[in-house]
Amino acid sequence: MGNIINISFLIAIIFFTKNLYAGSYLFCANSKGESHWAQPNLNHNLSWAPLDSRGFWLKGSLYIVDSSKSLHSGLKIDFSQNLNNRNKRANIYEQEKQEKNMLYYNNSNAMKVCQYLISNCQNSFGKDYQYIGAASYDLAVTDWGYIISENIVCPNWDFHQGLNIKIGYSAGEMVFENVFGILASGPLPEKGLNIAKLKTQKLNLKIVNPVQLNKKIFLTKKNRRIDLSNLNIAEANNIAIESIGSTKLRKSCVKWTKEGFIYQGFTFRGDQRPPEIIFKEGFQLRTKIHHLYEVNGFTRGAAYGGGITSLDSGAAGISTSPYYSDRGVGAYYYAKKYNGYTYFIDARKLKGYDLYSNSYAYEYGDKMPHFRRDPFHKPYEINYGTDISYNKIVGAFDLNGTFIPNPNYTTR
Repeated sequence: MGNIINISFLIAIIFFTKNLYAGSYLFCANSKGESHWAQPNLNHNLSWAPLDSRGFWLKGSLYIVDSSKSLHSGLKIDFSQNLNNRNKRANIYEQEKQEKNMLYYNNSNAMKVCQYLISNCQNSFGKDYQYIGAASYDLAVTDWGYIISENIVCPNWDFHQGLNIKIGYSAGEMVFENVFGILASGPLPEKGLNIAKLKTQKLNLKIVNPVQLNKKIFLTKKNRRIDLSNLNIAEANNIAIESIGSTKLRKSCVKWTKEGFIYQGFTFRGDQRPPEIIFKEGFQLRTKIHHLYEVNGFTRGAAYGGGITSLDSGAAGISTSPYYSDRGVGAYYYAKKYNGYTYFIDARKLKGYDLYSNSYAYEYGDKMPHFRRDPFHKPYEINYGTDISYNKIVGAFDLNGTFIPNPNYTTR
């Protein structure tokens, strides 16, 4: 009777853990045994790889591979759809999203999932990083496991070309198979299921929780530290607003010079291009700048200047706003219009021009000299006459407000 109670408790614990940590983090390895945690996933269309700022999260569960070498733990990717709304009529958007997901996990494309993950590793760390694995949560933090896509083991340090498997066991199958053994022969041995774990000499992984490896960059503001690798919209907006200063006496980062009001602080930009492009390329000028007046707002009134989006090939400069959203104005609205992202930029060392204030100062400065001492109104548009490097972009907010940190961002 005591065995049955213990077994029931064991099963409950295993399945509770399975549901609580349904997945593991992807890591990349090369032929020398060197490894890195994979960069966070930036593709919103993959239901089996939900966004996680701490690493590349793979939704799945523990699976024991019965290979020719030995039994080995692995993570079997979960390609099932979210069935919470199965009784509701799917709208067009949901159908399109499902079709995009199907691209990656129908039976004939199992290896394409592996290739997709390997490509992410190689894009981040080089062509030699052609092996992948998973660790943490569903798999032990101190261990590593294969990645299984349908019936394919993805290429790894043991099976360089991958492996088509015929025999394997899920965690549930392993539990119930051993339950009957316990009932017949007594309690489990001290080492549990006693599954042999293959330890290769080539791979020298030091696996820890990816949370501990998360790159943190702190900004000190008024006796508080802000983690720029884990922002929310309110924090980012407050950082930018503090850079602006008050409307009437905006002296902290906006200063009058012969070139007009210069802004040096944090700012936002709405753009339809995804983070995987912007985090590598940054924002680049579409047209050559021939004269300062093309970008600083001294001509054609307050509405002139600025490349609002990447489609504005005829515009001069790169347009941003220190406001995420303010009374219907701000970078978010450009992102929303083009179904894109709102990027948060560290422009403290860049020279940006306050277009609206400069326009008023240039047009009315002779009659109203105070326009050249203090800005007339909020700096809704800050324009840059140079490229904005990829490493100056702190991260991006999607339309739902989820922050995606830029792994290439640096304060230097």
